[in-house]
Amino acid sequence: MNKKGHPDTLVAAHPENRNAVRSGVFSPATRAARVHELEAAIADRPVKEIVVDLLRREVAALLALAEAMDDSLSADGIQGRRGEPRNLISLRLRTNDKFRKTVEQYRSASEPAEAGGGQWWPRGAFMISPAEATRQVGAIADVALRYIDEDLQEQFLRDGVRATGGGELPE
Repeated sequence: MNKKGHPDTLVAAHPENRNAVRSGVFSPATRAARVHELEAAIADRPVKEIVVDLLRREVAALLALAEAMDDSLSADGIQGRRGEPRNLISLRLRTNDKFRKTVEQYRSASEPAEAGGGQWWPRGAFMISPAEATRQVGAIADVALRYIDEDLQEQFLRDGVRATGGGELPE
């Protein structure tokens, strides 16, 4: 106890004091009540329904993130202040890869594929055509390759092709 403190106002414990708790999303203490609520809600629902709902939300969140990234790239360009490619380019390519995987999981979890194996997404669901997406990714790669070390260029291209759903580059 502080010798100069006031003994009448000292309290041994402060149960509502959250000063030392890690903040926000990293704090188990701040998430505990919500985790309990979600656990109770999940317990009463079929697993498939929960998975489909979670994947639907993730697809929507990825679309919103991709739109925000595209808006930023359109407004501010693909080069940073010093002419180097913006980090947002690689983040956008990774988001595209995550989106494709999540959509595939959502599709397989929600309903079986159509018998004909044709296009399962509604026409007009994507903002740009595959040809336009390919053109834009190519333009990004052209600029980015000017600033990437020669020994890393092949890996950059492989990652870009994989992220856009093009598979692997030929050997």
